[in-house]
Amino acid sequence: MRKTILVLVGFMLFVGVPFAVAAGGPWGHWTQGKVTRSPWSEGKFQKIEVDGISYSFMSSAKLYRQQREQRGMVKEITIRPENIYRTQKVNMLVQGFRIYELKVQP
Repeated sequence: MRKTILVLVGFMLFVGVPFAVAAGGPWGHWTQGKVTRSPWSEGKFQKIEVDGISYSFMSSAKLYRQQREQRGMVKEITIRPENIYRTQKVNMLVQGFRIYELKVQP
């Protein structure tokens, strides 16, 4: 009986851990909000404040402005941090307080 329980627990750990890691994902999640402070430089980091929370842009962060096209299509145009302004709505791919991708909504 005891051996069966140990084998069952071992199996659960062996199968369960990869699923738990995959569910969280290494890249975090998408979140949205409103810019409450335009981007600024702090040392070697470029930062932005969204909904009162300060985030840092990663060096490889992709920044886009979404633009509505005909028939419901959305075009994404690459932008620089200087083109992001207070009160704009944004979608961000974040991990903790680090931004990997930011899209300014139309």
